[in-house]
Formats: sequence, structure tokens, C-alpha cells
Amino acid sequence: MHVVVKVNADKAKKWSDKDVLVQLHKGFKGILLTQNFVKGEDLNAFERQTVNDCIAPYWYRAGKVQADLRPTAVRQEPANKLSDDEEKLILATSNEARFTSLPPSQIVPTLLDEGVYIASESSFYRVLKANAQLNRRGRSQSIKKEVNQMLMLQMGRTKCGLGISLI
Repeated sequence: MHVVVKVNADKAKKWSDKDVLVQLHKGFKGILLTQNFVKGEDLNAFERQTVNDCIAPYWYRAGKVQADLRPTAVRQEPANKLSDDEEKLILATSNEARFTSLPPSQIVPTLLDEGVYIASESSFYRVLKANAQLNRRGRSQSIKKEVNQMLMLQMGRTKCGLGISLI
């Protein structure tokens, strides 16, 4: 297993070997020698060198504290990534008249009932979200607060639903 830890280089330069191991043990149990070293137990020269060998790769490379390289890492495209044509087909299908007001959780099963598979439901959600078409699909608008209050009054109940008539 390889773990990259984001470290403040200025603070890390001031750390002792024990400080490095304490930070390391927050994420990993470590080996018995490093545990004993952190506890302050006496180690012979060979054991101390083994501890040093364990510390070095975790916080030094080429004599410097390593920066977090994850944001700049080059990543391969997933093999199962949707092509542009597939994304366009999802958008075209979702924007058909019969699907304009339906969410992907209803579009995909309807298509499957017809024997058509374009992409998974989560792919539909992801593509629609990326194209800002996921919120309130169709012409329907969200129910306004005033309408809810009017309905509550017509039912003869207060907002808290205690059954107290306001009429």
C-alpha cells in the first residue's frame, strides 16, 4: 500500500524522528521496533538503524520533504467512459417530449421495458447534471409556500397539523 500524506514542509523540517513516527502511527500500526521507539524504549544500534530505515521513505525523497503530487497526477481515462456520441444520445433521449418531465429513475426503466438500453441510471443523472438539465425537469415548478399555507387553511389545520380549525 502506498499513502501520500499532505505535510506542511516548514513544520515537518522541525519534526524529530519520534514526531514522524507518531504521525505515521496515526494511520498505521507500524512495526514493533517503531512502536518501541515511540514509547521511548532503549534500542541497540542495529534496531535504531532499522527504525531510521523505516522513517526515511515516509518523509524524505532526494533529501527533501515531498509535496502532495496527487492534484498533478496524470490519470488514464476509464475504459468504460461514455463517448461524446453516447452522451448526446442520453441528452436527446431525455429531451424527447415523452421524457422531458421525467427523472432518470423513470426514463431508464421505461426504455428497458421497450427493450432499449442506452446507459445506466447513474450515467443519465451524471450527464443531465453536467448539462444543467437535472433540476425540475419539464414545465412543472416547485410548489410555492403560499400554496401550501392555503391548502392547510382549506383543510382546517394549522401548519403544525394539530387539527385546530382556523375557520
